[in-house]
Amino acid sequence: MRHYLSSTLILCAPLLIAVSSSTFAAQFDEFTKPKAAVSSPYTEDAARHIAESHGFYGIGRLVLDDAGTWRGTAIQFGRIVRIEVDQRGNFSGIEKR
Repeated sequence: MRHYLSSTLILCAPLLIAVSSSTFAAQFDEFTKPKAAVSSPYTEDAARHIAESHGFYGIGRLVLDDAGTWRGTAIQFGRIVRIEVDQRGNFSGIEKR
């Protein structure tokens, strides 16, 4: 009887470990899930057009950040500046230092 019980535990051990590790993973699943992609009502081309309408040119690649703001660099009055277009269409240009 004792031999039968120990061999049963040895055979079931991997199953117990798998169940406990899946329970552990389920508890922390929210940390490992990728975040939902943030969207902006503006496309990159629309954000570029907003920057151009404010007198900026030579606009580089615009990148959408986690807050839904388009960010990049452009030129105004011969100076390179950082530009931002947020989700509401608000524009800002800050001189790059």
